[in-house]
Amino acid sequence: HGVEPAELIVNLEPVVEITVPVTGQPEVRYRSGYGPLGPLTLEPDSVRLRGGASRMAGLASWPLQPVELTNIAADLRRDIPLAAPPEGIEMEPERVRITQPVTEYTQGERTLEVEGEGFPPGMIVQFIPSSLTVRFLIPIETYSDAEELELFRAVVSYDDIRADESGFVTPRILQLQSELPIRIQNVSPPNVAYYELLE
Repeated sequence: HGVEPAELIVNLEPVVEITVPVTGQPEVRYRSGYGPLGPLTLEPDSVRLRGGASRMAGLASWPLQPVELTNIAADLRRDIPLAAPPEGIEMEPERVRITQPVTEYTQGERTLEVEGEGFPPGMIVQFIPSSLTVRFLIPIETYSDAEELELFRAVVSYDDIRADESGFVTPRILQLQSELPIRIQNVSPPNVAYYELLE
């Protein structure tokens, strides 16, 4: 009798290749007195995945491995691994480069008169106190240039007062030099009282 060969069924699933964005950011802690001068960028910001269609279904992004970077005091430039893919999925590349400009900051301080905005004609409002102090961080290399500039305004609008029931409002601090990387630390006092002066 002849030997019948065993029937061999091979189910070859179609292979799919997709490109998805990289998600997540490392936790960055800067040395005291230092901070970012711009956004943190990833290069490349996407990853190519290749594998069986069923394994690829539903993959819309790919995460970085959780990483903590501490005591950063210079421009950031590091290669960070991506999360390892499961068996059956190939990934290219396996790492991305993160970059971020970092600089040394110094503290500045400005005293601002609280301004009213949008009040009806003839309505005069007195703020107590009439001024407040803004403390902020600014890169050391731009500090001397900024000394000559008007950096902020402290504004209370008519709508703010109409919506208030407490007798205190929080002035909005408007940053007037948007090209300067200024980071406000605190405003003192944060709230002011007000009353209407009758003519």
